[in-house]
Amino acid sequence: AKRARLVRGARAWLDETGTAAARIRFDVIAVRMGHAGCVELNHLEGAFDAGEG
Repeated sequence: AKRARLVRGARAWLDETGTAAARIRFDVIAVRMGHAGCVELNHLEGAFDAGEG
C-alpha cells in the first residue's frame, strides 16, 4: 500500500512537471545514529521500480 502510494505520487509529479520517464526507480536511504553519535547511512540503490508489485 505504501509503495503504491509512492508510485502514484511520483507519476503524478512527473505528469504535473511534464517530465518524461521511461522508468521510475526508487532508492531508499536509511539513517541511524551509530556509536559515539556518528550518523550511519545505508543507501539501497534501486530498492524497487514503479513497475514492481
